[in-house]
Amino acid sequence: MRQRLERVVGTSSNFTNNDIMKEYICKHYGSLDKCAEELNVGRSTVYRWVQSNPRGILLHAPEILRDKDTTSLELVSEVVHRESQLSTTEA
Repeated sequence: MRQRLERVVGTSSNFTNNDIMKEYICKHYGSLDKCAEELNVGRSTVYRWVQSNPRGILLHAPEILRDKDTTSLELVSEVVHRESQLSTTEA
């Protein structure tokens, strides 16, 4: 999966462990800006999903699951993983 992701968004060095949501979004949309455009939300909304509120992306789950090659399990797993990272950094 890592190799597939690298083909889509470039080398894995573009991302750190804290950018798991960013990886997921870039894998499916190419960039955060493109995600905002396709989901008809503001750039700041997508950046907020990455930085502090990953659950927000779930409001757009129907469109994401319909239009992208992903499953609900993958999407929810990314959100849960990012929330776990954020709660660890807050502690």
